[in-house]
Amino acid sequence: MNNKKEHLSELDVFNGIAILCVVFVHSSSYYLKDILNLTTYTDTSFILRLLDNFCHGAVTMFIFSAGYKFILTNSQNNHKIYFLKQFKTTFKPFIIISFILYLFNLLLSKEPFKITEIITYFIKILLGYNIAYQLWYIPMYLFLIFSYPFIYKFIKNDLIRFITIICIVIFQKLISINSNNILISGHPFDFLYYYIFFELGVIFQKYNLKNKITKYSTTILLVYIISTVVVTFNLLPAYYGKIQSYFLWPLCILGYYAFSLKFKNNKLLISLGKYSFFIFLFHDPIICRTLSQVLQPLYMFNPLFYICIITILTIILSIALYFIIKSTFLNKILFYSGKNNISKT
Repeated sequence: MNNKKEHLSELDVFNGIAILCVVFVHSSSYYLKDILNLTTYTDTSFILRLLDNFCHGAVTMFIFSAGYKFILTNSQNNHKIYFLKQFKTTFKPFIIISFILYLFNLLLSKEPFKITEIITYFIKILLGYNIAYQLWYIPMYLFLIFSYPFIYKFIKNDLIRFITIICIVIFQKLISINSNNILISGHPFDFLYYYIFFELGVIFQKYNLKNKITKYSTTILLVYIISTVVVTFNLLPAYYGKIQSYFLWPLCILGYYAFSLKFKNNKLLISLGKYSFFIFLFHDPIICRTLSQVLQPLYMFNPLFYICIITILTIILSIALYFIIKSTFLNKILFYSGKNNISKT
């Protein structure tokens, strides 16, 4: 029992780092788009590119964590309970928040209500297209947690299963490269890529790789930091995106997991990890965007300071909003009232 709590403490720290990275990326994206009028970090300063590379693998971290917990909580033997809990804790708040944001946006636009548009929007959010951009992650996450147990059940050999997943991802990438069809090159077909990180989480927990990583944690962290710096120099521009996807993001799992083991008792990161789902759900577009606009003059003082202030305030206000909702009748409507309704990811 203590071992399980220790593992969960490490994952809370891991998820705490991930949500910090997510909010930082979204805070900096407003600076990128609204102030610099850019769509990518390619033409920004080296420091911003470096920080983006340190943070942009956050989604893969959440998926790794989900795979880790899949084995840790013995969910592979309790599919029905696993599916039901995920539906209550993740799908319900996702749908409600998505529709609230849609209706809010509709009211601001003063356009008439159309049933066909509402149905179309509902289909789109299930495919990963949402007014709140970050919520594309939820359909992908649900796709993985509902489909992976069947893969795990029918391909019991770990090596064969891992090779099969790699082949599926390569197949998807090869098809998407040669296709202009958004269903093949975009959501939800690109969700398949994240099977890799779910499987990595399964392998880490199943083979208890914690001890080996603890032993070499300093070396792993140094390799990750140096590799991220080298990649940021963008020495191979034509392959920059592929290097990020297939080298840097998997490496960030190792790097931040090693960091989590070193700082597994850090109370701040543990708290961020426990509330990571709610921060993720609430932080954008309203809170983060509003703060970015209100505090925009700060960027003239220092762009990095501006982004960090927005990140910190966004996290604080998102957690505050969660507690406000929790203290009202909306709690039962929006959130699962079970014992473990914190830190789903």
